[in-house]
Amino acid sequence: MTVPMLNTYCRRCHAAILSNAHVCPLCGLTSPNEANLSDIEKSYEKKPPVIEDRFSEMASTITGERPLIFQLFGLYRTYLNSKQDSHTHRIFLAIAFVMALFYSWSSLLDNKLYFLFMTIGIVALLYLAYDFISLFIAAHNQFMVTFLQRQGGTSPYSVHLKVETVLQNTLKSLQSLLYAYYEKLWDDLQNERDIVRQGDSYVQATKALTAKLKKFSKVSLETTTLLWRNNVYAITSYPNTSYDDKIHHLNLKVAEAKALILRYCWLRQFDFAHEFLDKHIAVSKGTQSKYDKNFVIEGMQLGLMGPLTEPYSGTLNTVPYELPFIMRYFWHQRLPPGAFPKDEIISQFPETSELFESIDQVNNLISKLEEQKIINMATSSVASNFRTETEITTEAEQIKRFELYSDYLDIPKFKPSDEELTRQVDRLNAELRV
Repeated sequence: MTVPMLNTYCRRCHAAILSNAHVCPLCGLTSPNEANLSDIEKSYEKKPPVIEDRFSEMASTITGERPLIFQLFGLYRTYLNSKQDSHTHRIFLAIAFVMALFYSWSSLLDNKLYFLFMTIGIVALLYLAYDFISLFIAAHNQFMVTFLQRQGGTSPYSVHLKVETVLQNTLKSLQSLLYAYYEKLWDDLQNERDIVRQGDSYVQATKALTAKLKKFSKVSLETTTLLWRNNVYAITSYPNTSYDDKIHHLNLKVAEAKALILRYCWLRQFDFAHEFLDKHIAVSKGTQSKYDKNFVIEGMQLGLMGPLTEPYSGTLNTVPYELPFIMRYFWHQRLPPGAFPKDEIISQFPETSELFESIDQVNNLISKLEEQKIINMATSSVASNFRTETEITTEAEQIKRFELYSDYLDIPKFKPSDEELTRQVDRLNAELRV
């Protein structure tokens, strides 16, 4: 059965969505369809106004969930408490207050002093009025920008970015632990019991960190598989994208999926990290071989100059073409040039089989797109040079109009319903809380 593709996309993560969707099911953005925004909102989205530096601290406290009018008093208080930003404002506020006192004692002043104090008071009030207007404009501008970025709750992307941060921090903790272990002066501990006791504390800490990596790497695999399929769906369904561009980006997505699988296998290798420490304590009793440190730490890609130093930015700027994940460049560079060890990986980690199945479907789709591209070129050539050979062009046109998506992609997996997405996100969040 042919399934029509969605042709409306989220204005932030570009996921395919329903045209009347109130919240993007992938990134959680409220009012994701740009066509449903007002002209003013579109102008703020395309070119957000610059906020003056003196209002930056105040603007950082603005939220898009509450009406701006209910936030103004708190915003003014924040601005007033920022001594450096509101220095001039507070001076003129004090001047206006003093001039008001003099005005109340106007009967005691002669005309010249009264006129002078009135002039100073009016200047102070004019400045305060200007500053109030500037503050309100800055607050309104920031409110509109924040309002357009409201979140409608948890989403697959929020889970993914949260998990990536946890993975990065846990790996750095494990790195620090292993360096501390192998740089410890074990020779200073003469008592074998002390060596075993202190070594065991390192082993238990390593087990705790690697257990955390195992748990979060599993959640990461499930979440990235879900997001990756939706990315493929979005790229495939773009109506104005050429076959060349679709083929190019789908090939990149296949490479990305393989890099994610390699990274998952690497994360799971840490299940056995404690065995190196156990062996070191049991066999050498703390007498460190000069090769142990490099063999274990560098061998597990945890060196201080290794892939963990690669910059990571967990944003939605590159989706759906690129999923943000730590050590992305490193694992792309580690992809084997030949056949990918699919069967070997599945036999060791059966949970990767679903992603491999989706990769196979995308590869079949790419083959069909490449075939279609050649047919289109042939059709164009025949139509240009042999207009009389209608039977050839008619046959080619019939092939050209094939319904490629539902025939090659498992649509319910690549684009699950909003309810199914919500259910999966709730399950993943529940796993994180355990």
